[in-house]
Amino acid sequence: ALGSKMNSVGAEGGQHPIAVAFDEMQKLVADRFVAPFFCLERWFQIGTRERRIKALKTILSGYSNEIIKERRRSAEDGSELGPDLLSRFIEYGNKNNVSTHDEELKDVVMNILLAGRDTTACALSWTFYELTKQPHVVEKIVQEVKDVCGVGEEADYSYDTLSNLEYTHAVIMESLRLNPSVTNDLKLAIKDDVLPDGTFIPAGSSVVWLPFAMGRSKHVWGEDADEFKPERFLNVKEPSTFKYIVFNAGPRICLGKPLAIMTLKLTLAYLLPRFQFVDSLGHSGDYRWSMVRSMKGGFKVDVSKRGEDE
Repeated sequence: ALGSKMNSVGAEGGQHPIAVAFDEMQKLVADRFVAPFFCLERWFQIGTRERRIKALKTILSGYSNEIIKERRRSAEDGSELGPDLLSRFIEYGNKNNVSTHDEELKDVVMNILLAGRDTTACALSWTFYELTKQPHVVEKIVQEVKDVCGVGEEADYSYDTLSNLEYTHAVIMESLRLNPSVTNDLKLAIKDDVLPDGTFIPAGSSVVWLPFAMGRSKHVWGEDADEFKPERFLNVKEPSTFKYIVFNAGPRICLGKPLAIMTLKLTLAYLLPRFQFVDSLGHSGDYRWSMVRSMKGGFKVDVSKRGEDE
């Protein structure tokens, strides 16, 4: 998305320092939601959290500035910009005489890092967590992938082919329903408004909703809301985004939803027919407090190659 590698899935040399800083920043910012006096701490720079946040902001701003300057130099030199989202923002501004300030682009960089890196990673962890408890679901995915994509070197993982993995799609939808990467969200009312149930919302108020709670609500999903049942998404019209609010809804719906779903499909389609994943440690499913619902301690599994006859 940024045209820059951060070694998020590579083992060599560990993670990029920016990735480490970003993870720490998310944890510290999330702490603000349960720290009633954080504004005072920030204003007077008291306590360790706000000082650390300030230091991390300097690190992340430096990284963002460097990437933005590099893309601007490429645009000024007449070089062809890459396909990454940041380049597209700059290219759009240049072609349409729209001024894109560096501060605005820095926000774009941070949004891309948060929305494009961690949410999909969390979704993968929780999906594999659910699948290790549902071996019969794994076998259904494997069979569907073999039937639709083929096997071995001749397997077809194109966009059109992956789009036909209906059961795999249902599994992903069900996993995200129970384990949304973003468990709570909010919007600020810029003017007085009234919710459909008649609740008055005065201007300046924050409206908070919880995708995690909504995904497990029996009022919304029925008495089996706590059960992992991909079949609830088979042979039915896709639910309203206001009911299935994992990716937000309305004009603010997640820009990367199709890419995230396709990334999850490709990962499952490529790995599950080739390898078996066993949760030998018996993870409890505890999550780490942060801006996204990542699994506490990560999700470590035993991996073995499937038999040649499978």
